[in-house]
Formats: sequence, structure tokens, C-alpha cells
Amino acid sequence: MERVPSPLNLFMNIPWQPDGRLEFRPSLARAGDQVTFTAVIDSIVVLSACPMDLNDINAGRLGDIGVEVLAD
Repeated sequence: MERVPSPLNLFMNIPWQPDGRLEFRPSLARAGDQVTFTAVIDSIVVLSACPMDLNDINAGRLGDIGVEVLAD
């Protein structure tokens, strides 16, 4: 059986509630916020700009994502 990893949501604001529900809140990220990762082993990376427009996680707006991959 193949395993599907859980996503790492960097700029989303979806906290667990004490009763076990997820609450969808607007992101606290601002334009220009960024994160840098260094892969220490060969990796496969899948990205999404979270094109969700059905709840408040993107404050009702869709946006672009910028990605830069650097090789040693």
C-alpha cells in the first residue's frame, strides 16, 4: 500500500479546536513572506498556492506563489 504524506501548511491558519474540529481562519501571512528549506537528501517536493476560494483561508482572494530552486 502506498502512503500519502500529510501536507506541511506553512501560511495557512487552520487551528484544531478543543472539540476536535478544524477552524478555517484567514492567513496571517502577508505579501512577501517567505520560507527557505535546505534538502539534505534527494527529495520530491509538491507545492500548491492553496487555490481555495470556498472558505476564509485566503481571505476570499486567490494569489500567485513564487518558487526558486537552487542547486549546489
